[in-house]
Amino acid sequence: MANDILLIDDDRVIRSYTAQLLEGAGYAVTELENADGMIQHVRLHNPDLILLDYHMPGMDGLTALRELRAKRLSNPVIMLTGDSSQQIIVQCFREGANDYIYKPYDEDYLKLIIGRTMERSSVSLKNAVYGLLQFARHRGHCKIDADADCTCGMSDAVSKAIDATKTPS
Repeated sequence: MANDILLIDDDRVIRSYTAQLLEGAGYAVTELENADGMIQHVRLHNPDLILLDYHMPGMDGLTALRELRAKRLSNPVIMLTGDSSQQIIVQCFREGANDYIYKPYDEDYLKLIIGRTMERSSVSLKNAVYGLLQFARHRGHCKIDADADCTCGMSDAVSKAIDATKTPS
């Protein structure tokens, strides 16, 4: 099963190029042109990683990251930015970003950072527990399966929790 990446970037050319690059490397990529539907998408699909552009019209990447963490969603986030300001990078880390990549990026470096971030995240028992909590919170508000037996994302959350307990961190 391919790792799922949510790619959010307002630049259509960069977004399309990055998606093709990552799909060629074996990842499943979903593209969004802005962060407006990010929370809903993350709750429904629980991507393994989010690539989030810092500069976007409307909700910028930092605001989107804050909202993601305020909702207690622990998906790993890599910020994409053309700005090399240390202050911006520090802000991103303080708000919960796992890493950052300067644009334009080197293809091999992007794949390396994504692989490293996913590896760190996949062995984290804390993230597995948060995934189970996310499912438990979602279950009561499921719009897909209105009855109390919602199974949206349950098998993924349970599998990740089991894998996290088997792998030393």
